[in-house]
Amino acid sequence: MSDYSALNGVFAELAESRRNYNAAVDKQFIRLAKSAGRRWLDIGAGDGKRALALNRALSKDLTLVEPSSLLENSFELKHPELRVIRASFDEIDAPLTFDVVSALWNVVGHVDSLEEFLRHVWAILDEGGLLFFDVNSPLNWKRFGAKAVAKNLLSQKESFSFAWNPTVPSTVNFYRISFIRAQLNKVGFSSSVTYFDYENGNQVRSAFQGSAVIAARKPLSKPVSKGLG
Repeated sequence: MSDYSALNGVFAELAESRRNYNAAVDKQFIRLAKSAGRRWLDIGAGDGKRALALNRALSKDLTLVEPSSLLENSFELKHPELRVIRASFDEIDAPLTFDVVSALWNVVGHVDSLEEFLRHVWAILDEGGLLFFDVNSPLNWKRFGAKAVAKNLLSQKESFSFAWNPTVPSTVNFYRISFIRAQLNKVGFSSSVTYFDYENGNQVRSAFQGSAVIAARKPLSKPVSKGLG
């Protein structure tokens, strides 16, 4: 995953520029996560402020995953009630399980392998658990313009890489939403998608108009039927 340490000093400004969009995503997350169990893992927590604000509404047992220096060194001392894992999600190899896993603000666009990421989430998510994340759409004509969207739409590629920020020497992947849902289905998740305008946070109808907010569930195992006799 990308290292966000280079965003020190500008991360808060970037978050403020997407305040309306992130607020709409947060509202959706709170609605779905409130009754989804107590153990919550937030992947790519950044400076931790967003997860803290969300947890004031959710009151869950929160674990943050953030390898970069965006999460200040004193964070654990200030918030001893939380668990903090200072490593990339793909480096975690601990016997932890959760009821809710979140990856907010296109964190999924920075993973090395979408399928491996989803399989890792599946392994630590309890049955009936919620995976919640949002992703940018390569078909968002309002953000990228008709010409770029037409090119992406005609392409046979399932993902598109961009240099996403001049201060971070890495690229971000924008996936076709149909591809993401196919990968979720392949791993075993069921999923639903809502779209929000990336500028004003208003709900819109499709990937041509905004970013995708995806709620995926790990199904409950089917009960073993007992034979008669």
